[in-house]
Amino acid sequence: MVENVSDLLTVPLRLQFDPKVLRLNDVTAGNLLTSDGKQLLPMSKNILNDTGEALMTVSRAPDAGGISGSGVLMTFVFQAAGRGTATVSLPDFAMRDSKLQPISGAPPQLTITVR
Repeated sequence: MVENVSDLLTVPLRLQFDPKVLRLNDVTAGNLLTSDGKQLLPMSKNILNDTGEALMTVSRAPDAGGISGSGVLMTFVFQAAGRGTATVSLPDFAMRDSKLQPISGAPPQLTITVR
């Protein structure tokens, strides 16, 4: 989720998780970047379940300009791989505006327990 963002164009990020506990099955773009009816560029994603890492970028088409508002940025679909507690973090997270300047924001962190 992103709240009250202004002129958002692209979001490259790196996701980390414990591959002994979780497996990332898919990543999809949320509704925020298309909420005005404009199209996205094809999402780039590289899911590395063996190392517990995924690299992805979701972007609006350059001629669409940035978008402002609140909504779901991305959805991550995980599957349990084993029992335990895993932290899901975004050590590299950069929202950028239509001028490719950084937009400040704190990346979320989540702890998941699989029993």
